[in-house]
Amino acid sequence: MPNAVIYASRVGVPALTEQVIGQLKSLGCDCRVFEDKPEVFENADFAVTLGGDGTILRCAALASHYDVPILGINHGRLGFMAELEAHETRLLERAVNGDYKLDVRMMLDVAVMRDGEPCYNDTALNDAVVSGGQTSRVVELMILAQNEPLTSFLGDGVIVSTPTGSTAYAYSAGGAVIEPHIENIAITPICPHNMRSRQLILSGGSDVQVTPLHNKGHSAFLTVDGRGGVSLNIGEYVEIVRSKRVCKLIRVKDRNFYQIISEKLGGREL
Repeated sequence: MPNAVIYASRVGVPALTEQVIGQLKSLGCDCRVFEDKPEVFENADFAVTLGGDGTILRCAALASHYDVPILGINHGRLGFMAELEAHETRLLERAVNGDYKLDVRMMLDVAVMRDGEPCYNDTALNDAVVSGGQTSRVVELMILAQNEPLTSFLGDGVIVSTPTGSTAYAYSAGGAVIEPHIENIAITPICPHNMRSRQLILSGGSDVQVTPLHNKGHSAFLTVDGRGGVSLNIGEYVEIVRSKRVCKLIRVKDRNFYQIISEKLGGREL
C-alpha cells in the first residue's frame, strides 16, 4: 500500500483536502496529513501539496530531506510548479500507481556566516534574498564568486536564485526566464542605483557570497524561499552553494516547460 503525505496550505483548502484524501484512500493509498511533524515524510512514497507555489516551497524544504517526490495541486494563482489544477484530481491515480516521471530540480544551501562558521542554515528551491527588509531601506552589497569580488552596488537588495526561482521574484525584478534543467545560479539586483548592474548567470557549482556593507548602521535581512527573515549583523555574510539535496516534482501530464510558460505567462511579455 503506497503512503502519501498531504501538505495543505494554511488556509482556504479544507474541502479540497478532504476530497483528495478520500480519492487517495479509495485507490488504496494510506494518507497522513502534515501537522508540523517532519517525521511523517520518513516512510512516505510521495507528498501531495494543496495550495500555491508557496506551499510547494515549504513542503520541498522537508520532503527533499527524505528524498520524497511532490505532486502539486494548484489552489493559488499561477501555480508554476504545481502539476494539477483542482479539477484534475482524477489524475492522482497515476501517482498512486507509479505512472509518472520525475522532474528533478536543483536546490541551494544557504548559510549565514559569522567568524568563518555558520550560525544559520536553510535550503532554497527558489531563492535567497538579501535586502533592507520591511524598512524598505536601500542596502549596499558586495557579491563574491569563488572568493573573488564580482560586483557591488547600492539598491533594494539582491536575489540569488535557482533556475526554478527564475520565474519567481527574479523574473519580477527583470531577470531572465531560465530553463529549469540548466543547472546554474542567477544573481539579480533589485532596483540597483546605477546603470551597470545587471543579472549575472553563474555555473551551478559556484560559491556565492553576499556581504552587506552596513553603511550608516542600517541592517540587512535574509529570506529563503520567502520564509521569515534573518537579520544580518555587522561582520556577517551569506554563503550560497548548490545543495546535495534536490526537489523531485511528480509529472503525470505530458507537457514540457515551454508549454507551462505559455500557459502560465501567456499574454505577458517575457
